Amino acid sequence: MSLVAASRRAFIVWIALSVYLSFKWTQLWLKAVRLGQEYEDSQWAATNERNAKRIYRAIVHLQGLWIKVGQYVSTRADVFPEPYIVQLQSLQDAVPTRPLSETEDSIKSALKISALSDLFSDFDEAPIATASIASVHAATLRPDLAPKTTEGTSRRVVVKVQHKGIRNQVIRDLSDLELLIWVIAKFEKNYDFTFIVDEYGKEVPKELDFENEAKNTIEIRDAVAVHNASLTPEMKSSLFLDCGFSDPIFPYVTETVLVMSFIDGRKITELSITNSKDLDLNNVVTSIVKAYAFQIFVLGFWNSDPHPGNFLISHNSTLSEFVPYLLDFGLTKRAAPHEAMAISRLLLSAYHKDFAGLQSALVDLGVKGMTDNLEVETSMEIVQFVFRTTKTREESAQEQLKLREQRDARSANRKKKAKQQPPNKKAKQQPPKKKASQRRITDAFPGVLVFFARVLDLLRGLCTSVDMQIDYIGVMAPFAEHFLRAQTRIVRFGGLSIEQNVSSNSPQDSVIAFLREKIDAGECLGAQVVVLSEGEVVVDIAAGVMGLYDPRPVLHDSLFPVFSVTKAITAAVLHHQISLGRLSLDDKVVSIWPEFVSRLPATATDEQRIWKSSITVRHLLSHQSGLAMAGSDLTGPDAFAITDFDTMVSSMEEAVPIHEPGLQTQYHFLSFGWLVAGLAQKIAVTKFSELVQNLLDGVGVGPLGYVGIPKGVEERLATLFWDSAEMAVIVKSMNLNAAGGNTQEAITAPAAASFDKNSNDSAVFSSSGFRLNPLMANPTFFNHLRIRKSIVPAASGNFSARGLALVMDHILACQPSKQWHHKHSELRANWKLPTASTAIPLVSSALAASFGASDLNAPFHLGFAQYKDNEKMSKAFGHSGMGGSMVLVHPEQNLTIAIVVNKLSLMNSTIGKGVVRIVTGLNLDGVADVSMNPLS
Repeated sequence: MSLVAASRRAFIVWIALSVYLSFKWTQLWLKAVRLGQEYEDSQWAATNERNAKRIYRAIVHLQGLWIKVGQYVSTRADVFPEPYIVQLQSLQDAVPTRPLSETEDSIKSALKISALSDLFSDFDEAPIATASIASVHAATLRPDLAPKTTEGTSRRVVVKVQHKGIRNQVIRDLSDLELLIWVIAKFEKNYDFTFIVDEYGKEVPKELDFENEAKNTIEIRDAVAVHNASLTPEMKSSLFLDCGFSDPIFPYVTETVLVMSFIDGRKITELSITNSKDLDLNNVVTSIVKAYAFQIFVLGFWNSDPHPGNFLISHNSTLSEFVPYLLDFGLTKRAAPHEAMAISRLLLSAYHKDFAGLQSALVDLGVKGMTDNLEVETSMEIVQFVFRTTKTREESAQEQLKLREQRDARSANRKKKAKQQPPNKKAKQQPPKKKASQRRITDAFPGVLVFFARVLDLLRGLCTSVDMQIDYIGVMAPFAEHFLRAQTRIVRFGGLSIEQNVSSNSPQDSVIAFLREKIDAGECLGAQVVVLSEGEVVVDIAAGVMGLYDPRPVLHDSLFPVFSVTKAITAAVLHHQISLGRLSLDDKVVSIWPEFVSRLPATATDEQRIWKSSITVRHLLSHQSGLAMAGSDLTGPDAFAITDFDTMVSSMEEAVPIHEPGLQTQYHFLSFGWLVAGLAQKIAVTKFSELVQNLLDGVGVGPLGYVGIPKGVEERLATLFWDSAEMAVIVKSMNLNAAGGNTQEAITAPAAASFDKNSNDSAVFSSSGFRLNPLMANPTFFNHLRIRKSIVPAASGNFSARGLALVMDHILACQPSKQWHHKHSELRANWKLPTASTAIPLVSSALAASFGASDLNAPFHLGFAQYKDNEKMSKAFGHSGMGGSMVLVHPEQNLTIAIVVNKLSLMNSTIGKGVVRIVTGLNLDGVADVSMNPLS
């Protein structure tokens, strides 16, 4: 190392140490004296002012890469105190100038001319901007050398000239910066950002090649033009890009000199003082954010340096508006195709609270250490925070203060807990010391996110610096959606996976053709279909994609939320207890579960107490208990109350029936699960979570289905999608109007249809009030990882079609003369599933024989839905789930059909009905089936 380089490094370390000690001294002093908030604020203000001036003077002295560091800090008005913003803002384009002679020599050498007059008729000696690696001069090309445009000859240009010797200086600065960050990490373990410097070290040298910058500019400029031309009128409001570029002028482009078209504009930070009726600063800033959203989420190639000095705002007299021009495409980042797709999914996962999508996106981006469920939930909070609406300076200052207070409170709480622990316990709970390499964030933060995060930070700082509130996620999401919709259209049926070992007369080809038609028409997104005939596979298909914005193909082990199909699993758990002789269908619930009546509130009438005391097991299973609304007083105000299994089961004990049991069949939307599960765990003296897992293990479902997902399966979760237009119609038809307009409030909606057994017309349904939280009215609420992890015995099943088919075919095989359980062993072996934990039928033959009793003119029988064929009751039974997933057993044809979908439809759920019609000949169209009600 030369003496100059060594003295430069020593100066950097000295400045860093001075700033660090200044902060530490203030921190320790204020902790010692404790003279009140006003005194603390004044001391921190003075410290920040001193350090801001110290840093500015050091950067001006050092120049090179340090100017870029200062530019970054100056744009983060949302993070850094105002003194740093004020002191460092001039670094954006007003760095001390270089001698004119040096600039002239660089131009002549690069462009191979003997004098500036060989190319320019005039050349402004004073630069219009001076930045970290170059200065920019205005000039006028000679008439005979000026390029021709559609608007005539364009002579006015700008000349960007690289500083002499800057390349070697930048390389040295990167080395010094890495040393500085390493030293900081030694003192402050939570601030190890060496991985950021590593990533910058790969990309910053490219910024020194102006030929590369010219190519980048042209690529992005042309992509914007193609994008705008492809938009339909309906798409333009959210996706049209209103921005311009300074065009490179060839052949006057070299590695160190770049000649571009001149833009007559002003810095965005100057616009706030511009008094013009045409100025809409919010529109200008939104246009900039949209331009970057396009680059990141659609193009996958973006300018990574959007500080205020890299924008000029020019007035378009034709359109009577101000238009942003994007400059300086030297520092860019190109994402790999899978990274570009993952970044879009990252945004949309936050937008739609899609935890499965977030998990998958993080994995595809190479983010490690976040596969634990709790960390995924934390990651969701972080990503949503990153994409939060931008704030004004004042709001940002308040936000930073609040965040500091929260950090201090968490730290104080940890210290308090540590002091309260016994000494021996403290010693046991001390985590093992990690090596420095194990603490580095780089283990969990891929390079592409460094520049992605940088752009988001810089744009947020830009918005804050001009006091603009921009709905970050609302502006950006349409671009991510536009890109991923195109990808899923490309994939379409590409995810087809079929079981080859099926009989030659199988309906599989017909089902494939049907699904292909529905996917091509946009009626189906992703689906699985399994059909078993006497325990053997005749149809086994996985087709389409995992989500509207997740173009991964659906596989046979992909898991779909199946909503009320879960009720069939829960019912099977109780039937197993009945088969073991622990209770009978006509037992009074109170005889097994005393609290079921003893905890009734004092307000319950004598008649209601008699009603509840007379409820039998049969009533619970057949939706005839009169407790359809039980628990809605908890789920109405708080949708997530359904995740607290014990509390919801307890609420069943306090619930008051609204009619005498057995008089009518009223669909128990959610209460069915807690009633049946509560009874099952009471008689078995075992938690329901264990009972349901024992049932699934007994059948050998293995990884193909869960009620409450375990850790490690998040990547296999399909994402639900419900068309917003259909949702609006459904919500309107259900009269789902939130009290006071607050969607978090409970609402009153028509209950699921109620069958009146005394009516002459079995299709006549009555209704009663049911309190439904608006969040739960949207089925995509069940994408939430918190819901999918929870035991919601009426609704939180996540299954593949294979898993559902195994359970229901096992029940069908329990019927007399249908003993084909032994065939399931071969089936599990082919599907690479674990051996079933028990060979004993889970349901007695007598009980199984009662399922599908066509003489019962009721929508439900003993926990299963009864299906009709052309309005006539058939022997088919099973259960349907909201939006289209279903499992159906046909005893007469010895068939079991399982269908799961992720594009939900309540108004036109044709997938399940179509497959059933192809396979069995049953016509479910037009059937007024309660289990297909919007609240099922």
